[in-house]
Amino acid sequence: SGAAAAAMAPFDEVVSEYDALQRRREALLAAVAEQHALFVVARHAEENYAERQEYLGSLSHGADEMCAIHEGLTEGHRFYKVVLTELRKASEKGAEIADLREAERASLLRRMNEPPPTFTQATAQPAAAHAAPSSYAGGGASLAEARAAWQASHAGAGGASPPPTVPAARPTATAVPARPTPVPARAVATPVPAYSSAAAAAPAPKTIMCYGCRNKFGVPPNTAIVACPFCKTHNRVPP
Repeated sequence: SGAAAAAMAPFDEVVSEYDALQRRREALLAAVAEQHALFVVARHAEENYAERQEYLGSLSHGADEMCAIHEGLTEGHRFYKVVLTELRKASEKGAEIADLREAERASLLRRMNEPPPTFTQATAQPAAAHAAPSSYAGGGASLAEARAAWQASHAGAGGASPPPTVPAARPTATAVPARPTPVPARAVATPVPAYSSAAAAAPAPKTIMCYGCRNKFGVPPNTAIVACPFCKTHNRVPP
């Protein structure tokens, strides 16, 4: 038995080593399976990354849109507050104008409903005071008054005698405008220009004939060489 055990000892060692390697292989396979499961989960998450980024972008865009809408609503609220204030001012001004026009209408209707003024002796006196003076020479009465007085005095006579003849009006003096007094004419001295003697004393401009085109032209004073204005030839000015 001892010899058999000694003979089986190497075999037992090989079996124990194989068992250790088997256990290590199983542990490694378990670790590989765990990592494979993690890899599958990670790969699925990676496939949805673009969709998640697009969703997050839409959320961010929606937030920006909401901020812009809120800002627009705030600005619109301020604008309509200003418009409401201006409309209230315009309404108050329109009410004031309407009250003023209503008062003017009532005053106009009151004046239209008033009775017209009556003609009395007090109102007739100013008109009589400004009446034109009569030209009848018989004592200041007008022609119509004289004719009415004659008809009243001869009413019972049945028109036996003709009405009195009214003399013609006296001619009135007409003012003749006075003739204007003639004013004696005064001699006006004509001023003599002060530069006439100097202009007369100034020498006449010097002229020369061009050597090229034979045209004459004026030369400025104190000039030795001058260009011809016609052919541009330079000419020497004689002394």
